[in-house]
Amino acid sequence: METIYFPAVLGRMKHLPRWALMPNIRQENVHEHSMDVALIADLLCSIRNEIFRGNINAGEVVRAALYHDASEIFTGDVATPVKYANPDIKKCLKEAETEACNKLMDMLPIEVRETYHSNFFPSPEVKELVKAADKLSGLIKCILERKLGNTEFGDAEESHLGWLRKNCSHMQEVGYFIDHCISAYEKSLDKVLR
Repeated sequence: METIYFPAVLGRMKHLPRWALMPNIRQENVHEHSMDVALIADLLCSIRNEIFRGNINAGEVVRAALYHDASEIFTGDVATPVKYANPDIKKCLKEAETEACNKLMDMLPIEVRETYHSNFFPSPEVKELVKAADKLSGLIKCILERKLGNTEFGDAEESHLGWLRKNCSHMQEVGYFIDHCISAYEKSLDKVLR
């Protein structure tokens, strides 16, 4: 009987810390970050489809969001300033991520690999939405750290918000999320539940 390592290896995302170069009041791992990105991506799809009359497959987007950082099992979470320090580093990391995704897919039974291909290599439209959800998740992490008194995340918060404004201005659902959801993260649980 063949042993399938895929789910056990993906479970290791729980042990991969994010924001490793910054002091965190509340540590976040890649596993929970992926879930946050999937939840945000799902809401972005609903906003696009129901409010702005779009037509995107939410299931495809959510699945891509769940796996968007799975390659970090092999590469680790490389800090943004390092990842984008120069084009050569960025290119090498992209190649490493591609290799890692292929290695993960090779851990699946051959009969289901094609089903998983779009999770690891999504279409440009899906990839764009997942990236927006990823940046929104980062913005929220920065806000929550700031609320807890950690000033270390101030520049990252500005950077994430600036990136979203610059790169997602054509995505109505992202603007809607920022306008209608972000302020809730500034409030206490008691105020949210009232």
